[in-house]
Amino acid sequence: MPDDKIITLADIDKNKLPFLVVCHDFKSLFGVSVNMHTHGIYSHCMWCWRYDEKLKDFMMATQGWTFGEVPLSKYVENYMLKFWYNPEWTAEQKATINNIIYARLSLPFWLKAYDIIGIIGQKFNMDWLNIPCLDYCSESAGYRILSKVEPTFTNKHADPSEVNAWCIANEKMKVYLRYIPDDFVDFVQG
Repeated sequence: MPDDKIITLADIDKNKLPFLVVCHDFKSLFGVSVNMHTHGIYSHCMWCWRYDEKLKDFMMATQGWTFGEVPLSKYVENYMLKFWYNPEWTAEQKATINNIIYARLSLPFWLKAYDIIGIIGQKFNMDWLNIPCLDYCSESAGYRILSKVEPTFTNKHADPSEVNAWCIANEKMKVYLRYIPDDFVDFVQG
C-alpha cells in the first residue's frame, strides 16, 4: 500500500487478514497506567482476524478478562489503532494464525483468563512472575500467536509497545492502517 493512500476502516481489504493490532484506549485508566509503566504509547495488543458477514464487522481476537472476540466497531470510539501485517505471509502462515486463534477461543474460560499475576510481575520487572497457561494481551497476541509465523519474535513477556517496536525493526512487517478517533484529535488540539 502506498504511504500516501488514505483508507478508512470500511476499506480494509479482507484478503489481507489477519492483522496484528496495537492500540491505546486514551480514556482508560488501566491503559494510561500501562503507558506510564512501559513508557510507550500502546497499551493493548490483539488480532483483527476475520470478517463476520452476519455482523458486517471485522472481529478482533483479544485478551480481555478472557480471550474472546470483539467487533472492531467497539474500538472505534476510544482507541487509537495501528494495524500491522507481513505481505509475504503465505496462506499456510495466515491459516496458522487463524487456527491458533480458533483453538484459543475454543478453550474453557479458565484456560483463557487474563494473567493478572503476570501484569503484577511486569509492574515489578519480574517476568518470571506469571501463570504459564494464562496470558495478558501482548503475551497472547505476540508470543502465543505472532512467534509461530515470525520466529524472530522471541519476547515471551513483551508489552504492547515492545510488540510494536519489534514490528518497526522487522522490515517485512508493514503498517496497513492507522486509525485515530475524532475525540482524540479534538482532545489533543484542545
